Amino acid sequence: HNHPQASFLPQVVSFALLGKSVFAARFPTAIVSALGIIIFYLMIRTLFNPRVSFFATVLFATSHLWVALSRLALNNTQIVPFGLLTIWLLVLSIRTGKLRYFSLLGGTSAMMFYLYAGFRVFPVIVTLILLLQLLLSAHRKRLAIGILLAVATFFLIGLPQLLFFAHNQRAFTDRTENIFILGNSGEARQWRENNYRGEGTASILVSQAKKTFFLWQTHNTSG
Repeated sequence: HNHPQASFLPQVVSFALLGKSVFAARFPTAIVSALGIIIFYLMIRTLFNPRVSFFATVLFATSHLWVALSRLALNNTQIVPFGLLTIWLLVLSIRTGKLRYFSLLGGTSAMMFYLYAGFRVFPVIVTLILLLQLLLSAHRKRLAIGILLAVATFFLIGLPQLLFFAHNQRAFTDRTENIFILGNSGEARQWRENNYRGEGTASILVSQAKKTFFLWQTHNTSG
């Protein structure tokens, strides 16, 4: 699927230590999932209070979809702990203004390019939030310094992978072309023909948004 090779490293290490088995394939996902629950608790506690964070974490950890995903040998679940860590560091950076959090934020955002492809949207979200905060903040100078530090750390850590993508653009876009519902690949066009023949872009996006909502609310995708 043109995911960076580092996204498969946990399974490689698990196979090397535990042998080639179903347990070894699933074990890294269990570890990553447990890590995601811990980070989720810490992030919610930063935003609210211990009581809210406790009950929110219980709901998250026992949700049927998360329990199901945490038992599968997939690298998709990598997006949860590292995505939550990025959001947590973003909150800490804005709230405290401490440069070490900005540095960690930039480094974590860069590491995403070495892991699961779905991470690539996070730096865009982080950038937009920081720019908005810069416009609204009364301490723009301090925030601007932090943002510059985050950008510098991002490029310092992410430069090798970014250079690879610059010289191999298909490796960066191929995943999106294959799975994006509005992509131009033969698979995407065939999917639209089978499921949304004659419907426009807006209709497709609305329908998919509804299915995504029901995916998290029920045990099926509601068609």
